[in-house]
Amino acid sequence: LVCAAGMDHDRAINLCQQGGALLVLDFPKGGTFGMDMHSYTTGEKFQGVKMIPPGVHLVHYVASASQSDTVGNACTFFLHFAPRSVHVRRWCLDTETLGPVPEDEANRY
Repeated sequence: LVCAAGMDHDRAINLCQQGGALLVLDFPKGGTFGMDMHSYTTGEKFQGVKMIPPGVHLVHYVASASQSDTVGNACTFFLHFAPRSVHVRRWCLDTETLGPVPEDEANRY
């Protein structure tokens, strides 16, 4: 994964055309979300990451605990991205984890 600020024009065009995407639904504002060596604090409009190079990537996240200002558990998982693939995950408030969505819902994206 490459930070967009350090990306040349040709690489950006290639990743727009061939890169994958991770759609993250309902992730809480103020959490930390990242892939590989990059981490970000999420805002209200956060919906995931795009332009992901093909290959295996480490996804990691920490959400604020739902009932307090404390930090929740850190979680990680690996995802393989084929060219132009889209993975969809949804935040589960009960388990405070990201989980896959049903296949028929994921196919809409």
